[in-house]
Amino acid sequence: MDNSFLRLEKDFESAKKKSRSPAVNIFHTAAIQLLPGETYLQISNSKSDIIFNGNYEVFFVNECGVKIQDVTGSVFIKEFIDTNGIKQVAWEFVNIYEYYTTPICLMFRNTTNNDTWWTNLFLSTSYEKEFTTRLDYKSKGFHYGTQYNIADYYQSIRLRVFFDNIINESERSEYHQISTGDTVSARNIKKRKERYLLEYFDEFTIDRLEDIITSDELYLDFRRFSSSTPIEFPDREGNSNSMEGEMILNPINTNDLVFNFQIYETIRAVSFTPSGIVSTNDNLQTFEVLFNQNIQLNTGEIRLYGMNGDLISIFDSTELSVTDNRLFPTNPISLPSGSEGIYYFNIDEGLISGGDVFKGIVNDSTWRYELKNPEYDDSEYNSEYLI
Repeated sequence: MDNSFLRLEKDFESAKKKSRSPAVNIFHTAAIQLLPGETYLQISNSKSDIIFNGNYEVFFVNECGVKIQDVTGSVFIKEFIDTNGIKQVAWEFVNIYEYYTTPICLMFRNTTNNDTWWTNLFLSTSYEKEFTTRLDYKSKGFHYGTQYNIADYYQSIRLRVFFDNIINESERSEYHQISTGDTVSARNIKKRKERYLLEYFDEFTIDRLEDIITSDELYLDFRRFSSSTPIEFPDREGNSNSMEGEMILNPINTNDLVFNFQIYETIRAVSFTPSGIVSTNDNLQTFEVLFNQNIQLNTGEIRLYGMNGDLISIFDSTELSVTDNRLFPTNPISLPSGSEGIYYFNIDEGLISGGDVFKGIVNDSTWRYELKNPEYDDSEYNSEYLI
């Protein structure tokens, strides 16, 4: 069984419909609610190969199957082969998209052979986020089919789950003191559990929640818990797929989980041109920044300064272009040349984005170059000594 909350399927209609009951004709999709600004990771356990070989594109798609947003730059995939020889994927999604209460799914497409996979429907919104909880979970080895021994990642999701109350099951022992006639409390065993309520759950989601709360490591909003009580499976509401229920968890007093990207590598600049020592004889007519991932251009500026802090040139986003992971001026430009000096560039935060937003450059050391006179020129060579 594939226990992914966002399970990849080859057929869109099958991906959308998550109820085995023929009585269900009203489908709620609010149980899974991804929050803009958060990152989530899921691991597949498909019965058939899921293959991208690094060649993929990903779109938000509405419940009619219409593409509404290219999110390829926010999805990062690690492919692996499970112990059955089936090709699987772990994928991390950096969610920066707000779609309020519109049900959407993710469509993955292999750009080489056009094979396509779809997730089930979910919400991507901060609306009523106070009624949601983030879950991070992981086990050693196998856990209900998920092969953590090969894909060693924390999975994560956000669900329509919220704290309700504390359940006090503490125990006290006591004894009677004959000399005073008092009854004395001698020992207190503190046992407190937490009750969480579930809303808009369908059988697909509640089945997975029941499995993952028995993981070796379980965190709710980065606090660690364990489960000793099965989730009560409530009755459906009318002819809808929606169920409401509760789960009881045991808090574990340990360090909170610290979030880290696991597959995704945060966007960064990896090289600059010009940089280092540059000859005053060079005619500098362009610059270029290479990033570690494909990028998109937003609004903002690149500014060139002299080492004394004097502003020399401003390059607005309308004068810039991007191709794949490259940022450069659209047309030839003229940079300082001819005389010695040190220069540096600054880049506005938000001018460039990929899976996340580039934080920019605001100092005089990250991207700088120095114009220096060459030690000699062609006229200083004597042809008598050339062989």
